[in-house]
Amino acid sequence: MVYYKKDCYADLTSKAICTQSECNEHSTTSVWAHFQPVFELIKKECGFKLQTIHFVSDAPSTQYRNRKLFNLLAHALQHILPSIKTGTWNYSAPVHGKGASDGLGGTLKRTADNLVARGADIASFANFVTT
Repeated sequence: MVYYKKDCYADLTSKAICTQSECNEHSTTSVWAHFQPVFELIKKECGFKLQTIHFVSDAPSTQYRNRKLFNLLAHALQHILPSIKTGTWNYSAPVHGKGASDGLGGTLKRTADNLVARGADIASFANFVTT
């Protein structure tokens, strides 16, 4: 989920973004690649006025709690969003079902399960994305 304001007087806006990939890898670069649509949305909606960004995630150490990701946050983010002055990474408990992102993922999985239960065949990644 992305929550943002176009300026300090605007109402809070939210957008749901789900990315899919055939790659099952959970490396830092894979995680960062999934953030690219989020960064593009931020650039489109907020332009170059955004000064603070907060990431909220659960706490799997291999995905989100490692020095490589913090290096990207500290250095690469400045190139993607040049107006950024402050960035934080906030962790919740490492269990499923406690935030908007878990709700989005759960909804996507339940929708696929319901389609299969009604006779749809999801035999491949491409089929999953188009079904």
